[in-house]
Amino acid sequence: MATYNSAQDGNFSADATWTESGHPNANDDVAIIAHAVDYDIGDSSITWNNVTINSGGILDFPINSDSSIVFNTTGILTINDGGKLSCGSEANPLGKAYKLNFYWPQGTTNRDTLVLNDGGEIALYGDPGYYGSEKYADLDSDWSAGQTLYIAGDFSSKWQAGQKFYIHQNILYSSYLTDANIFTIASVGGYDSGNDRTPITISESAPGVTFTSICEGFQSQLIMVSRNIELADPGSSWDIGSFISYAERISFDNNQGASNNLIDIREAVFRGWDYAIDGGYNFLGDNLIFISNSRGIYSGTNHQITGDFISNYRGIDSGTNHQITSDFISNYRGIDSGTNHQITGDFISNSRGIDSGTNHQITSDFISNYNGIYSGTNHQITGDFISNYNGIYSGTNHQITGDFISNSRGIDSGTNHQITGDFLDNTTNVNLASNGNKYSAILEDCLMESTDRQPIRIYESAGNWLPLVSGDTNWQTPTSSNDWILEAIPNSYCKDSYCNQLELSPLNPMGQYVTSGSKTLTYKIYPVGWTTALDNDDIVLEVQYLDSASGITRTTILNTTTIYDNNAWRDLSVTFNPSQGGIIYFQVYFKKYESGCYIVIDPEPVIA
Repeated sequence: MATYNSAQDGNFSADATWTESGHPNANDDVAIIAHAVDYDIGDSSITWNNVTINSGGILDFPINSDSSIVFNTTGILTINDGGKLSCGSEANPLGKAYKLNFYWPQGTTNRDTLVLNDGGEIALYGDPGYYGSEKYADLDSDWSAGQTLYIAGDFSSKWQAGQKFYIHQNILYSSYLTDANIFTIASVGGYDSGNDRTPITISESAPGVTFTSICEGFQSQLIMVSRNIELADPGSSWDIGSFISYAERISFDNNQGASNNLIDIREAVFRGWDYAIDGGYNFLGDNLIFISNSRGIYSGTNHQITGDFISNYRGIDSGTNHQITSDFISNYRGIDSGTNHQITGDFISNSRGIDSGTNHQITSDFISNYNGIYSGTNHQITGDFISNYNGIYSGTNHQITGDFISNSRGIDSGTNHQITGDFLDNTTNVNLASNGNKYSAILEDCLMESTDRQPIRIYESAGNWLPLVSGDTNWQTPTSSNDWILEAIPNSYCKDSYCNQLELSPLNPMGQYVTSGSKTLTYKIYPVGWTTALDNDDIVLEVQYLDSASGITRTTILNTTTIYDNNAWRDLSVTFNPSQGGIIYFQVYFKKYESGCYIVIDPEPVIA
């Protein structure tokens, strides 16, 4: 092993470029660059040790030939303040016929293999023409056998042999591990204009499972994952879920300061990283692929990324104010946490599209995930939830304007969601009965299974919520004959001297017009958990009515002695006799508290 320091601008292979005799030309050589050095040795078989680019140094790669820079199992590429790693420009990127590879093979210990220190610069420009500038294609027909599949449109000259694409089965809540594959194109056939489709033959064996073209109106996509710049552990797998037995130990340590905008990487693949991007500020990445990484992006601030996150353990793990125009596909967790991310891509076939985090603004659809959103706080979501097992599993204060369509459960649990989207063709629209916090959803003008719209809000009275349990009889535990039931939980102040009033409005007005003559007003209640059965001293129904044929004198009457046993619907009733037609007013209130005990109320009163 020898160490070489640059002496002047020049080619990497020129002896005159280096202060030492000769040039870096053997395994484990070290290069320290402080001048403009052109990497002219192509796909070298030499494995470098450390390469360091210092202030005033540039390591530049050609745009008109293939290049590979391969490190040994301890090698590190470091760019210090004032140094630059470059290939091409936005106007003149790496030619579409060529490739540039940065390879760090797995070592025996975790290590930062690419280190960008504050003030260092990376500018790598791949060419979208490498894959014909068409990174998405739709599966034209179901594919279950053979090595040939058909994609919609003319791709006869757009994709080519040797490129890789991702596809998932497009079935209801598909598994992020087993229902997706990455295949290599063996050949691209001629365009079938009559059927508007192109045949593609794959190099691998036939999949042996059905890849469905259209499910619930969603067309399955092929996603081109090849790029002509690759930063990778060359031994990492292209298989879906390879991160589970993760052994790659390389990380990109981004120490860029807040005042700098010195990272611009276009049309590149990050594959096989422990941390593909670890920290830093202002990473600009266009049309990137993060695949088979433990973490695509770990922490950092104000990253602006377009591209796709495919088959990572965590696509994005924490961070602040990232602007991401990317799809998250077949990840264990698309977004693990973080704050104020702005996301406009879709979440497809993940175990958890969004695991947690705070204040994400998401203009995305959640399609065929096990959990579209697993938890989190204050997410603002305008996309739809389609064909997931749980559209939303839990979380707090989500504001959702998208629709819930063909999910096993539209919303499973959570707290204080505000929802204006519609619920259509879900097995269970809202599964709140299994959740201790049954005040999980505020539904504002939502359409439920093509029935009436539900202008529902749930109000708070005397510090105690009246939470929504169910929205139709398919959701309810216990089941009621009506569409809406509430759970009322008394607080510890409830006693004879302090009554906790329950306001059921606006579900049903607590004032109602009746005609003269004897009337009975009845609420159905369902006591749960009380040690001693409730009676009329514990829960009270009060009615005020007009008691004379003239004037507005009102009389108050309460429910009479009745025992309300647990675990069945009971009648909470008052019989009264108004002397004239007019508005009656009524209310329900608690006068008893016992920890863990409550009543369920069917808020649709009957006056007979």
